[in-house]
Amino acid sequence: MLIYRVLISMVAPVVVVMTLFRVLRGREDWNALRGRFGGGHKARACPTWVHGASNGELASARRVIETLAQAHSVLVTCNTVTARDMVRGWANPDIIVQLAPIDLRWVISQTIRRHDVKTLLVIENEIWPNRMAVAAKRDVQVILLGARLSTKSAAMWMRFRGVSQKVFAPVVGILPQDRGSAERFASLGVSKSMIGEITDLKPLAVKDAPKTVHPAFDRAATILFASTHPGEEAALLAAFSLVREQHPDMRAILAPRHPRRATELRELAQGHGFRVDQRSAGDDTAADVYLADTMGEMSHWFKAASVSFIGGSLVDKGGHTPYEPAAYGSTIIHGPHTSNFAGIYQQLDTEGGAAMAKTPEEIAAIILTHMSGSPMPEVARRVVAPSQTIDEIVAQVRAMIG
Repeated sequence: MLIYRVLISMVAPVVVVMTLFRVLRGREDWNALRGRFGGGHKARACPTWVHGASNGELASARRVIETLAQAHSVLVTCNTVTARDMVRGWANPDIIVQLAPIDLRWVISQTIRRHDVKTLLVIENEIWPNRMAVAAKRDVQVILLGARLSTKSAAMWMRFRGVSQKVFAPVVGILPQDRGSAERFASLGVSKSMIGEITDLKPLAVKDAPKTVHPAFDRAATILFASTHPGEEAALLAAFSLVREQHPDMRAILAPRHPRRATELRELAQGHGFRVDQRSAGDDTAADVYLADTMGEMSHWFKAASVSFIGGSLVDKGGHTPYEPAAYGSTIIHGPHTSNFAGIYQQLDTEGGAAMAKTPEEIAAIILTHMSGSPMPEVARRVVAPSQTIDEIVAQVRAMIG
């Protein structure tokens, strides 16, 4: 713990400088900097503090957070500006959101004191040693919700058994994301009586898609390349070329993970001989390739496409979520790298709800086979259906608090 405290003290000034730079450029207000040190918003009692790393974690926990906020104010913290802005967009006066306080003991102590925190709800695997140590000292109960513990992380905690016992001391309950995580938490010495039901929040993150997609697409003739990364688009466009040899009316939506790459991707698609329209330019009709270079509209594109290739899986980025395309009935294709969602992808592949491909030829073959009349979407929808209701999850959380 001493080594960690020294390291985090060295990192803290870097975080301060980065936040200060954003403030001086007018991209943040001073509350963002104050929040990093346990200040920011006017002091207000928030018995529950919820922390999630970024958009995905907090989007999946949104309904749980909003249900808790019906009883009392909730403090939400996150590591990224985009996640903070997303929560602000919920426009719930009983939810206070700010960037996560730096993991220094005096900062965490001040955050807990200012908001009179009684319970810390940690989403997935955001376990910060000083935060946990201060929680134990100040009698704050910690619950790990949708908790994920990989084999690698479990081995690391096992190596430092003394540290892990201190870190997990304030934990009063764990709702593990999968059975493997449950077993690994138990191997660290967590009492089995503290480990609740398997709770995967991700299916709960799906939003209702808009009834009308603009611009209008012929769904049966539209392919989506979703959340793509560098090194993937060239192969996907090559696959699209093969598809168009047999179906020249097919169109593709290219939605990169990082919209700032739009210029590069437009040139890449044009280099393959495709006409390109661009969402950010206000184009209302799709040419051969529609470049969806905006944020927060992925549900539009899943609804618009009969087949979706999920990015981050053709290169080693661990893959992105299959839950949204499954919910919107889009046939799922993915590459071999799916470690971020290994369990659900394995289940989808085994039961026929998704298909794996490694090359442009394989991707094109699957698209051509399943572009119309495929049973895969219905299988996928069944596989990813939530196993618990929001009320059941919240009831477990409240029971653990006691």
